[in-house]
Amino acid sequence: MEAQPRLRRRPEQKKRPRGGMRLLRAPLVFTGFSPLIENGGVLLGDDGRIASVGAAKDLLKDAPGAPVEDFPDSILLPPLVNCHAHLELAALPKIRDDVDFTGWLGEVVAEKKRASPADFERGIKEGIELCRVGGQGVIADVASATGVEKSYGKSGARVVFTPELICLDPSGAAKAVENALGRKAGGNASWGGVFAHAPYTVCEEAYLECAKALRREGLLFTHAAESPEEVEYCLTGKGAIPERLFGNSPVNPPPSPGLHPIDWLDKIGVLGNRTVLVHCVQLGKGHVNLIAARRARVVLCPRSNKNLGVGSAPALELLRARVNIGLGTDSILSAGDLDLWKEVTAAVDDYGFSPEDALFAGTSWGARVLGLEGESGSLSPGRRAAILVRKLGEGKDRWERIFSSSGENCFYVN
Repeated sequence: MEAQPRLRRRPEQKKRPRGGMRLLRAPLVFTGFSPLIENGGVLLGDDGRIASVGAAKDLLKDAPGAPVEDFPDSILLPPLVNCHAHLELAALPKIRDDVDFTGWLGEVVAEKKRASPADFERGIKEGIELCRVGGQGVIADVASATGVEKSYGKSGARVVFTPELICLDPSGAAKAVENALGRKAGGNASWGGVFAHAPYTVCEEAYLECAKALRREGLLFTHAAESPEEVEYCLTGKGAIPERLFGNSPVNPPPSPGLHPIDWLDKIGVLGNRTVLVHCVQLGKGHVNLIAARRARVVLCPRSNKNLGVGSAPALELLRARVNIGLGTDSILSAGDLDLWKEVTAAVDDYGFSPEDALFAGTSWGARVLGLEGESGSLSPGRRAAILVRKLGEGKDRWERIFSSSGENCFYVN
């Protein structure tokens, strides 16, 4: 099968030898927990951990004589957090552009049926590398093909493994959830929970089994309110999903709940603070407040939604309601690549986020969505150094220079 075009490999900074504190200095530093710092720096201890972050001149006072490593025309920031990806699809052929959402889904299903285990394994490896060289430190991956979780390597970005659950038949719900919970990831991947695909591929009983099993550990992820077709099916049981996606299939979708997906998840008791809703494009009146009241988490995938023509999420409303928001690339077959920086940029251009909020969404907010706020997403003192260096581009102010920066010149310091 023909693989998708790959991004150029970025240079990676080698580890520095230990031996005392050292200061990394740059024109701009974004910590992930505070406003942008001009003429800033990150002070590293001899244990390889961040000692402090702030104005470079103040850090030099705290550590007089510490060697300084300058990164001119650059910004220092935490590695990005990709809250939603389908890495295994990275090696599959491109889907043609002249199809709607349901047609696209059907073609993805067909390509997955034609693919071999080796294709999925290659997709995992290539996808992780594409994410790593693009500046990502964490990737939440949806793994549907059984066994691909053994392909996660021990180097590169950290993978949060979420096995995908599809269960149409209520009688098989308990076994399907048990099988998902039994999948163990290899390499440096950690288990994040279960990804219940969507309300039109997962029955109520399976959602409830998932929620019960994940009550103490792990998150329940699901695609929700992604497209008009999904909402139409959930409300009426009719439309493109039963007629075209399942039309020639020997199986039927789960019964239509007769409710909007968000209302239905809430009615059955699944919508809560351990639920991660991916997309949330087709929200109606009151849904933003309901999501906020239930303290559910949301992952936005602006480029995928735009490319598939399903609409634009009410992102600013979610932000104003103080919903936990992260960003995801979705798959290479919908977004075109796995570049989370483009999602950060799209959050500004398409959603109207402030540049600073978009950076938060791509780093510390994303880590919070995945439950990793104590480990990733910020340059917090005490954490082991993993710092992304990104060359600034052209622009009339600092934000334009940040968002026009080239991913061809990003690398890591640790």
